[in-house]
Formats: sequence, C-alpha cells, structure tokens
Amino acid sequence: MRINGIEINNETLYSAAETSAALGLTEHTLATYRSKGYGPKFFKIGRRCMYMGHDLTEFVEQCAIDPNDILASRGCV
Repeated sequence: MRINGIEINNETLYSAAETSAALGLTEHTLATYRSKGYGPKFFKIGRRCMYMGHDLTEFVEQCAIDPNDILASRGCV
C-alpha cells in the first residue's frame, strides 16, 4: 500500500519519524495519539516506538469515511 507517496511494506518496522511522514502527521501528534490510546498499534523497543507496516495500513483503512453512510445517517439518501 502507498500512503502519502510512501510505499508501506506490511512486514517492515517503521520509526515514529517515518510513520508520521507517511500519515501526514507531526511526530508530536503521533506521540499524543499514543498517550491517548488512539492511532496505529506500536511497539516500544527500548525508548523507541516502532510501527509495523500492516498496522499502519489497518489504521488508514479504519479512518476511511464513506460519504454515503454520512448522507444516510442524515436521511439524505
């Protein structure tokens, strides 16, 4: 899967910097997501937070919004 022009390999570990670039977030926002229990799953390896490619793909897919669902909830469809 390609996210923001970055090819994500499902079996690769990505650093917080690489993950924030792929998701279009700042590293600070990504850290806030971690502290609030939101965002992609991560591994704590020593002091570093790492992300598996398949978890990034899953997170992006969960963020998808179907406009038809929004219209239906408003009684527009």
